[in-house]
Amino acid sequence: MQDGQDGRRPDTHRLAPRFLVFGIAIVLAITGLGLRLFQLQIVQGSSYEGRSEQQLTTTRAVPVARGLMYDRKGRLLVENVPTFVLRILPAELPFPDRPAVAERLSRLTGIPERKIIERLDAHTGSQFELVRIADVETEIARVISEDRELFPGVQVDVEARRRYTTGKLMSHVLGWTGRISGPEFQRLKGEGYWPEDLLGKAGLEATYEDILRGTYGVEEVDLDTQGNEVRAPKMLEEPIPGNSLELTIDTRVQKNAEKALKWAMGVVGMERGVVMAMNPQNGEILAMVSLPSYDNNKFARGISAKDYRRLLRDPAKPMLNIAISEQYPPGSTYKLVTGSGALQDGKIRPTTRIKTEPFIQIGKWKYWDWNREGWGPLTIFGGFAHSSDTFFFKLAGMLGIDRLAYWAHQWGFGRPTGVELPGEVAGTVPTNDWKRRV
Repeated sequence: MQDGQDGRRPDTHRLAPRFLVFGIAIVLAITGLGLRLFQLQIVQGSSYEGRSEQQLTTTRAVPVARGLMYDRKGRLLVENVPTFVLRILPAELPFPDRPAVAERLSRLTGIPERKIIERLDAHTGSQFELVRIADVETEIARVISEDRELFPGVQVDVEARRRYTTGKLMSHVLGWTGRISGPEFQRLKGEGYWPEDLLGKAGLEATYEDILRGTYGVEEVDLDTQGNEVRAPKMLEEPIPGNSLELTIDTRVQKNAEKALKWAMGVVGMERGVVMAMNPQNGEILAMVSLPSYDNNKFARGISAKDYRRLLRDPAKPMLNIAISEQYPPGSTYKLVTGSGALQDGKIRPTTRIKTEPFIQIGKWKYWDWNREGWGPLTIFGGFAHSSDTFFFKLAGMLGIDRLAYWAHQWGFGRPTGVELPGEVAGTVPTNDWKRRV
């Protein structure tokens, strides 16, 4: 039987030099790799080690205590209480392990797995920055701390949380704080805010954000490849605690106003109402009650999407401060505008008498005096003393709509008062031009 096509055996003597050359090439390659490895690890090792340490040097925020709030008598309205916070360090949580860890955390906390994964995916900072997941109870914090192997990258820290001591009583006034959103962070990061920061979202918490928040510190930390600190942090910027506020609100007056409003709403069968008490000598607000209200402590603890939707969809709009964010007919307060305008424009004198009526009829509509009888002839003093509606109806007719609007603007109607709360509306003062447009 032939071994080759031509019947000849292969020449093994010709193959030997080729194997020799191939072997020498392999030896040279291994030697070269060994020399390069020696150079990298021994000769240049310290240089690369320094570069590695530089790459794992990062900065982080040093939170400060947010300022407190008190009423005019020094009663505490807002305080900071310690709470356990669940955070994850992405660098310590291998990507393949994320679903299993998220599932374990979900069983403990009740937070859906997808929400935990979404929080990690939404994080745009460094892998060595902690990602805040949620506040947790003491027992959950203990379980996680004791079973670290089941929760790689998961940490439980102590953080200050806002507590509103009066609950629903002053929610519209005090407001609440919440986690900074992506758009808010992009807008505020140049002012020292961090991706996991707190921000005043409503009420005085929002209006006085700059004063209450204080200034966060900044520290430099060196981390190893596992995200552990290799030396004590270096403080780059010292933190400055926030300042506290003392309000003009009196808690007892607020409680009495709420009690009276609830009684009145029950009598007339109304679902919404508002009461304000003000010192007329200096404009200080002693009470501001808007009903229905909401519990701002739910927001401080991290309100669920279900509860938040329920508040937003409630037709009574409990989150709206109707004391400043709705518009109403001014009622008898407008008599001040009408009376002063008529005197200033010379339509009447202080001694001028005007006959009041049970009602004034315009077309088919009757506009009654509040006593439905009238008061006879009255001067401006009697008009105010009796708060006669038909007296001031006649004065308004003497002035005309545009002059009445002029004096209304002089008294401040039609523009915000400047109350230190967000969301105030200006109100409407009708004129002939407004009537034509609207």
